[in-house]
Amino acid sequence: MARGRPSKKQHIIDTAGQLFSQLGYQATSIDVVTQTAGVSKPTVYNNFPSKLSLLHEWLILQSDHLLSMVVFDSAKKIQTDSLQTCSSSANKQALNVILNGYELLIQETFYLSILRICIGESQKLNSDVLALFFELDNSLNNQAVEACLSIVEEPLVARAIVSIVKQQAVDRALGVPNSLSTEDVLSLSLRF
Repeated sequence: MARGRPSKKQHIIDTAGQLFSQLGYQATSIDVVTQTAGVSKPTVYNNFPSKLSLLHEWLILQSDHLLSMVVFDSAKKIQTDSLQTCSSSANKQALNVILNGYELLIQETFYLSILRICIGESQKLNSDVLALFFELDNSLNNQAVEACLSIVEEPLVARAIVSIVKQQAVDRALGVPNSLSTEDVLSLSLRF
């Protein structure tokens, strides 16, 4: 392997990841991966026993990338830096950070693609791949809930707020009209 050049295995993973993102799991065949990557079928199968194992490997790499993105920490900082921790403007800022964090995640091609694959094509996936996806999603949700606990003290309320905010981000990404505004979510959270 030449220095500075990705390995064939990494090249196959990257190529398959792009195809999974563009076409979905079912429409991405090993033949399409080999043609696009410019490698032979034996090269793919020497590295990955199946298309599912290739998806699993791509999911692991992308999960590590997403979890390394610190997207919700500044919500806690807003509350810490605020002189009045109960001020509605600080709460609104913190809620906006959480919403923006999910919007940033959704802008990552991988995140939206894997949501489509794991939800829309779940019947074709094995339990290891689905478990990995749900572990990633749970880790991201826990980061958001931790940030939300700077606004509310009750963990169940924080989880409910995060669910609403996450759905708002997904709705916006999909162009769903009549999403709740940040003010609506904040007023709902303050009722708890």
